Parts: sequence; C-alpha cells; structure tokens
Amino acid sequence: MKKLLSTAFVALIATTAFAATLDSAVARSFHRTSWAQGSQGRGFVKNVDRNCGGGACTGHRSVQTNRGYGYTADRTRSCADGSCTGSTKVTGNNGRSWTHNGGVSRDENGSSWYSNTTGPNGGSISRSGSVNRPQN
Repeated sequence: MKKLLSTAFVALIATTAFAATLDSAVARSFHRTSWAQGSQGRGFVKNVDRNCGGGACTGHRSVQTNRGYGYTADRTRSCADGSCTGSTKVTGNNGRSWTHNGGVSRDENGSSWYSNTTGPNGGSISRSGSVNRPQN
C-alpha cells in the first residue's frame, strides 16, 4: 500500500510539473528596449512589449526620437473556434491616430468570411466579404 501511494504521489508531481511546463510554453511575454545615438543629437529609443497566451496576444510599441517625433502602437489579436480578430491603434506625438480592426472566420464547410475597418482620426473605410469553398 505504501509503495502504491508513493508511486501515485510521484505520478502526481510529474503530471503537475508537465502541466506547469506546458502552461509556460503557451504563455509568453517579451520586452525589448533598443536605442541609437547619432551625430548632432540625432537618436531614438524604441520599446516593444508583447504578451501572448490562451489564443490571444497583446502588444505595445513606442518610438521616440531626440527631436520630438514618435508614435505609440497598441495591438491585440485573438483566435478561437475558427475565428480570429485583431485591432491596432497607432497614435503620433501630434495626437493624430489611425486604427485598424479586422476579423476572419471559417465555417465547417471551409468557407471564409472577412471584415476590416481602417481609418485616420475616427474616419473609416470598411471592407467585408466571403470566400466560398468550391464544391467537389
């Protein structure tokens, strides 16, 4: 009986360790800062952050120059059950922004549907449609 409990305990520990390893492989985070400095005060700093896990990713990027130019970009992406969606918003130091929202999905027959909207400062252009799989 004691040996059976010991074996069960070792199996439980191994299963837990495997599940923790699997979870860490799915959930990922990333950060990078890079910069350059040139002559006459020219240079930039760029920061990139990404977090992914469970079928979704978020990202943030900022770029700033020594002369006051720059932008920030925020992105999200997610996929589940044959559908993916994403959005991006880019904002410049002058306050103007640009957005893009989109999505695709596929049904059990292999037909696909897509839609996206993009535009600066609240204006937009939309496109959508479907692609049907040819019947054999």
